[in-house]
Amino acid sequence: MSFYLSNNVFQGTFLAGLTALQDSWEAHAVFSINASNQLRGTFWLTQNGSIVTASLDNGSYVLFDVDGNLVAGISELNIVPDLNGFYEITPVSAAPLYDLTHYVAKISISKDSQTYTSYRGITLAEV
Repeated sequence: MSFYLSNNVFQGTFLAGLTALQDSWEAHAVFSINASNQLRGTFWLTQNGSIVTASLDNGSYVLFDVDGNLVAGISELNIVPDLNGFYEITPVSAAPLYDLTHYVAKISISKDSQTYTSYRGITLAEV
């Protein structure tokens, strides 16, 4: 059973007079294309709405077009988080994104051998 509580999805177990909360894990990301036509991105993992900074493993991302096809040359594996828990992608040419329509990034972050995955759209940064 799930319901919304403070803009977060609550997933818990209800027992007679007791509520046992389950941790909520979510991978977040922001991607943009800068004035130099480079794709930039940052992603991070949260536990119950707070950013995770300890015991993080590597992260990765891949990019899909509107038809669900991988976009060649726009992906990265084994990204290491900084001390604040942020994963920064290596800037890459956004030339393959010529029409800037409907691209989706799949991001994955591992922690303690568990992988958390999320999807985010790509936007054009204003200069």
